Amino acid sequence: MNKRHHSPRVGHLAAAISVLALAAPSHGESKDGAEPTKPNIVFILADDLGWRDPGSFGSTFFQTPNIDRLAARGMRFVHAYAANPCCSPTRAGLLTGLYPQRTGFNAPVGHTSEEILKARLTGTGPAWARAEGVSSASRLNTKFTTYAKLLREAGYATAHFGKWHVGFPPYAPENHGFDLDIPRWNVPGPGHGYMYPWDMKDIPPFPGEAGEQLEERMGREVSQFIRQNKDRPFFVNYWAFTPHAPFDARPELVAKHAKRMDPANPQQCAVMAAMLESFDRAVGEIGRTLEEEGLAEKTIIVFTSDNGGNMYDRVGGVPPTSNAPLRSGKGTIYEGGVRVPLIVDWPGVVRPNSVSEAIVSTTDLFATFLQMAGVPLPGNYPGDGASLVPILEGKPESGHQTFFCYYPQSDANTGNLSGASVRRGDDKLIRYFHDNPDGSDRLELYRLSDDPGEAKNLAQSNPGLAGELNELLSAQLIATDALVPGPNPAFDPNAPRPATVQALHGPVIK
Repeated sequence: MNKRHHSPRVGHLAAAISVLALAAPSHGESKDGAEPTKPNIVFILADDLGWRDPGSFGSTFFQTPNIDRLAARGMRFVHAYAANPCCSPTRAGLLTGLYPQRTGFNAPVGHTSEEILKARLTGTGPAWARAEGVSSASRLNTKFTTYAKLLREAGYATAHFGKWHVGFPPYAPENHGFDLDIPRWNVPGPGHGYMYPWDMKDIPPFPGEAGEQLEERMGREVSQFIRQNKDRPFFVNYWAFTPHAPFDARPELVAKHAKRMDPANPQQCAVMAAMLESFDRAVGEIGRTLEEEGLAEKTIIVFTSDNGGNMYDRVGGVPPTSNAPLRSGKGTIYEGGVRVPLIVDWPGVVRPNSVSEAIVSTTDLFATFLQMAGVPLPGNYPGDGASLVPILEGKPESGHQTFFCYYPQSDANTGNLSGASVRRGDDKLIRYFHDNPDGSDRLELYRLSDDPGEAKNLAQSNPGLAGELNELLSAQLIATDALVPGPNPAFDPNAPRPATVQALHGPVIK
C-alpha cells in the first residue's frame, strides 16, 4: 500500500462540531495478526443537491460548514456524475452498481402504484416530441444484488434512513439487504413539508414533536443507530430528503438567509439555504456521534447527490439553485443535470483536502464500498462501475475517463428531449433520438474544458470526433440493454413545444 496521509488533529471544541469520519484501511493488518477490522461506512446521499451547492464546491450563498469540513478532511471529486439526471434511476444504479437501464429504471417513478419490473417501448409519445416514449420499471427487482445484501452477509449491521424511491414492499429496504428502515418513506418528497407534523400517510405513523425539522430528526436517528451498533461494523445508508421539494424550512432560518440574498448571485433562494442548513446540522450530528463513541478512526463517510440541482421550480420567484457555469439542471442530460459533488473522507488513506479530476460515476460506489469492506465483487458482476479505492489511495486515475448517461424521457417539466450522452476525457457527445427534421438523431458535441456551459456545439465543425463518440455511445447502449426509442408516430410538427423545451432546445425544426 502506498504511504498513508494522516489528518492533523483539531482542538476539542472544533472536533465537537466537525464531521469526523476517519477510517482504518480496510485491508490493513491488525497488530496481533488477527483478521483486519472492517471499517464502518456512512453513505450520505443528498436529493437534488447541485454540483456547486456546497461551499466547498463553490457556493458563496449556501452555508454548509459540516459538509465543507468533510471535504477538508477528505477528497473532492470535481468531475463526478450521477448515473441519471433523476432520482429513482440513480438510486437503483447506486444499490446495484449497474447502469440504471440494466435495472429497467429510466424515470423517477419508484413511488407509483403500478408494479412494473421491466422497461418497455410505448409506441407513441407527446405530439411535440419526435421520439416515442420509454416506460420505466417502478420497482427494483429483488433478483439484483445490492451492496447492502453483500455487506450484511459479511457481518455488517445495515440501516437505511430517509427517502427510498425504488419500490414499496416487497421491494423496500428490508427486501434489499437493510436490517432497519426509518421512516419507511418511498415517495419523492416528505409529504407537505419538512416541519412536523409530516404528511406521511402511506406508512406506519412516524411520530415527532412540534417544531421538529425532518432532516435534523434523521441525523438523530442515524446517531442512535450508530450508538446501538458501535461494537460491530455498520453500514449507514442515509439518503436525505433535502433539498427536494416541497420547499419548506425553519422560519427563523429562512429569515436569516433572506437578509443575505444578493440579486447579483445566481444562488439566492433563502428557503433552499435554510433547508441546507438543517441538512448540514444533521451531517454534523453524525460526525459528533462518531467522535463521542470513539468510532471516528474506524469510519468512512461518503457524500454525494442523486442528480444535479433543480432549476425548473420557483420558490418566491427564484429557482432553488443555480448550477452555473454548468448548463441546465435536474431532469436534463446537460452537465447541470448530472454532475454532482462527491466527497470521500477516509483519513489514514485519503490525503486531506485533496482533489481528483477523474471522471467517476455513482455506479462506481458499489465496487468502492465492497473493496473498502474487504468484500469481493459477485462473480456475475458485469463491471459497470469500478472501485475508487485506488484513486483514494493516491494511485493513478486510470480507468475513469468516460461517463455514459441514458435518459429517454421527453419531459415538459425540465425541457429534456429523449436522448443519451457519452463523455470521454474533455469531449462530450449528446444524441437526441430522432430530433432532426428527417427523423435522424440530432448530435451535439462539446469540449468541456473550454466550454463547461455547453454553449458551442462542435458536431458540424468536427464530424469525425462526433462520429467516433457516437459509435462509442451506440456500443454502450447495446451492451447495457438500453431500449432505444423509435420515431413517434404521433409527432405533429405543428404542435408547439412546451416553453421549457423551447428554452433549452429552441422551436421545432421543420
